[in-house]
Amino acid sequence: MNITTASKLIDAAFEAGKISQETARQAQLAIRGSYYGMRMTADDRRRMLALRFGMEG
Repeated sequence: MNITTASKLIDAAFEAGKISQETARQAQLAIRGSYYGMRMTADDRRRMLALRFGMEG
């Protein structure tokens, strides 16, 4: 999952009322972050959104 797709998933969850504005902000920051000092892969991003924020797409 690339950053654009992940961002759209977060926006859709926020607009649907599934997550708060603060959770959306944290998720947006998280998908752009690093994973143990290395840039996240698409699979890392997908797993992180599912496990940490309960969003799957």
